[in-house]
Amino acid sequence: MRNSRIPLLPKYAALEVFESLRNGTEHYWDGRKPIPNFRHEAQRSFGSGQGDYSVQALRELRASILGDLDDHLDSAENYRIVTSTGDFDRRLSLSLNEHLQMTAIESSNADSWAFLSLLVLPEIPWLRYGKRFSEARFLGGQRNVFRVAWERWGVLGDLLSYGTKPLSEDELVGLFERSRMARNERLIRRLAVHILESKISNRSEYVRKLNIEVVMETGTSLLDALTDDELDSVIIRAGARAKQRM
Repeated sequence: MRNSRIPLLPKYAALEVFESLRNGTEHYWDGRKPIPNFRHEAQRSFGSGQGDYSVQALRELRASILGDLDDHLDSAENYRIVTSTGDFDRRLSLSLNEHLQMTAIESSNADSWAFLSLLVLPEIPWLRYGKRFSEARFLGGQRNVFRVAWERWGVLGDLLSYGTKPLSEDELVGLFERSRMARNERLIRRLAVHILESKISNRSEYVRKLNIEVVMETGTSLLDALTDDELDSVIIRAGARAKQRM
C-alpha cells in the first residue's frame, strides 16, 4: 500500500454522498450507523503515476484503523465512543500515522480526505461528533476529522500524549486554528512544550491568553528566521504577560 494513493472524491460527489448519509439512504446506512463503500463512480486518481488503493487494500486500511480504535469503541447495540474524546483522538492520530502513507501534496488535497471519511470510515466522524452529520467533519476541508488528526500528529507527534495532562481539544484548536501560528510548525511545537511543562492551575485560561499574547508578540516578525531559543524567548515574554492578565 505504500506505493498506492487514496482515490479522490470530487466535492460535488462528496456533497451528494454526505446528503445520502444524512438522509439515511440505504446504500450508505444500515439502520443503525453509516456503512462503508470502497468505490464511487465519480472518484478520480491522483494522477501521479502511482495506482489507487485497491478495494482490498482499502478494506485492510479500514480494518487496521478500526482495530486500533477497538478499545475506544462499543460496537454493540449503542455503538459509541467509550473513552474520552481526547484519548480517542490521540489513538486515531497514531493509527493514521502508522497505516496511512501520504505525501504532503496528497495530504493537502481535500478530495483524498473526503474519500476516506465519506466512504471508507464514515462512522468515525459520525461517532466522534455526537452521532451528528457535520459537513465540515465529513468533507475534506481543514476541519475534516481525519485531516485534523493527521496534521496534529505530523506537527506534534508524541507530544500529543506527553505527560499526565495531555493537551486538551481546546488547547489544540488554539494552537492549530490561529492562522499565523498554524503556518509555523516550530512555533506550535515550542508552544506545546511550554504548555505541557507549565504548572499553572487554570491552564486552559492561561493558554487562551498566551496564544493571544504570542500573536501580538510576533507581530510581523519573520518567524522562520528565529532559532528555537529565540522562539522560546518570545513564548516566555508572552507567558509573563498572560499571567499578569489572569
